[in-house]
Amino acid sequence: MIKGVLFDAGGTLIRMKPGSDEIMYDMIQRYKITKEEFFRAFKEARKYRYRVYSKDSYSAFIQSILMKLGIEGEIGKKQYVVLMERAKFIRYPETLEVLKNLSRNYILGVISNWDLELNLDSIFEELRIRKYFSVIVVSKDIKISKPDPGIFLEALKKINLTPHQCFYIGDDPYEDFYGANNLGFISILIDRGNRYGELECPKIRDLREIYAYLEKDSFL
Repeated sequence: MIKGVLFDAGGTLIRMKPGSDEIMYDMIQRYKITKEEFFRAFKEARKYRYRVYSKDSYSAFIQSILMKLGIEGEIGKKQYVVLMERAKFIRYPETLEVLKNLSRNYILGVISNWDLELNLDSIFEELRIRKYFSVIVVSKDIKISKPDPGIFLEALKKINLTPHQCFYIGDDPYEDFYGANNLGFISILIDRGNRYGELECPKIRDLREIYAYLEKDSFL
């Protein structure tokens, strides 16, 4: 029987507006880098972000993008400060509705690879969704990042559930879907932009599509 529904945070429940990629591109305009060049470098660096930089800071991630673009100088930390000053978060349109509905019947939680200095609990409070979660586990606090089983197990320990009793929803195939699925969660990939159309796994485009899966209770 399903008792818990756990979520990733960024890209699943909330998003930065404008996006970190948009803010970063705006900051390097003086280097005459084209949009195509920047977003190609950003996308490539993001693939390996938590595999390479999980024990480092977000500024190191920014610095890796600048290096790929041939921009010299250690300016990642400076750009990170600007990014944090400009960063604002919003809920996805359906997030509040879904959390309200699910909280009536399930234990809810968040497992996030969150390495920003901004406090995720505080962001959730501002967005009026913190009260729905029984547990929030972030990589910055426990020094473990998805897809490492340790971060998932830490959340389960706090709510006294097993992987087979929980759904897990996230937007990254490597960190979220396979990380949770390999541990025994009923895992679903949220693919809002249809970026992973070729990937054969349970996918949704909107959090409200979770309801159909939960009605089956278990579909594996």
